[in-house]
Amino acid sequence: MSLEDTGVGMASEVLARAFEPLFTTKAKGMGTGLGLPQVFAFCERSGGLAAIDSAVGAGTSVRLYLPRAAEESAIDGPSETGADDNGASHGLRVLLVEDNEEVAAGTEALLQMMDHQVTCVFNADMALRLLGDAHAQQVRTGEPLPFDLVLSDIHMPGSLNGIDLAEAIRALDSRLPVILVTGYAEELDRARHVNVRVLSKPFDIALLESLLQGIQRDLAQSGLDSATHQVQ
Repeated sequence: MSLEDTGVGMASEVLARAFEPLFTTKAKGMGTGLGLPQVFAFCERSGGLAAIDSAVGAGTSVRLYLPRAAEESAIDGPSETGADDNGASHGLRVLLVEDNEEVAAGTEALLQMMDHQVTCVFNADMALRLLGDAHAQQVRTGEPLPFDLVLSDIHMPGSLNGIDLAEAIRALDSRLPVILVTGYAEELDRARHVNVRVLSKPFDIALLESLLQGIQRDLAQSGLDSATHQVQ
């Protein structure tokens, strides 16, 4: 598929970052910088690729290369399984902690595209209150936590940053996976000492998806182990 325009085109430094997550040339409130990265991720997940050619004053051409279908898909009804071929179940329940509303909206859309459920809060203090209440209810009733994963920015307003949140979660429930995201190199070292996964901005969508699939497999295996133990 090829789409072309006769607009102003992109400078070489903009073109080089066009597929970079969270990069945008639009004014505040007008874009998240996740539209083109989602297109690129969709093409890669389909076994294809996306490419952009552009020059200032010469317009832009976007080409999407997708594999030809070998045969028509049969649609007989909903799938009977919630797992894909590699054994990873679909639909993680993600608590997203991000103070930038545009980035939060874009990241939420990206996670939903990957078939995950998202609850978004805008600072670490709110996230910790929510998790604390859920943990207290778990102690009282035995109900599992309502989240499978916390995905949090590090730098945000409030009394806690993302690293503080990760440390508090580790004290609350060491089994709850945490992924931290930061654009500040000086925060990376401290974050790695918390024993959580860390992504630097701009994060690689394929890497994020790989991390989420790993968490899904771990949860699926944990469920199988639990069921086997109960049968025994």
